[in-house]
Amino acid sequence: MMPQQFPGNPRPARRIKRKRKVTANKGWTNTQKEMRGDEVLVELTGLVSGTRAQYLKGVWQYIKDKKLQHPWSKRILIPDEKFAKLMGIRGHAIQVFTMLRCMERHYQKNEDGNGTA
Repeated sequence: MMPQQFPGNPRPARRIKRKRKVTANKGWTNTQKEMRGDEVLVELTGLVSGTRAQYLKGVWQYIKDKKLQHPWSKRILIPDEKFAKLMGIRGHAIQVFTMLRCMERHYQKNEDGNGTA
């Protein structure tokens, strides 16, 4: 709702700007933490320890090398034996977004709290 303008006032009415609360961005903290992968993830990517982004990059490299994307729709992945073992499925195609959800169970936290392997 706009503030009222008085008839004798030549200036147009202004809106009052409210100050926004400053909050820390907590959304990216989990992607930057050092994690260990289980044996299935290590076998596929070759990384013993790394961030989620590094593991995801390794999985995409495997997908591109083995040409596991559907030829017409790149969002659909057709798994081979190794990749199906990582996803926990047998023989049917999956979506890329499902792949990200399936990878979550293969991450393990490091034992020591400082982020090193």
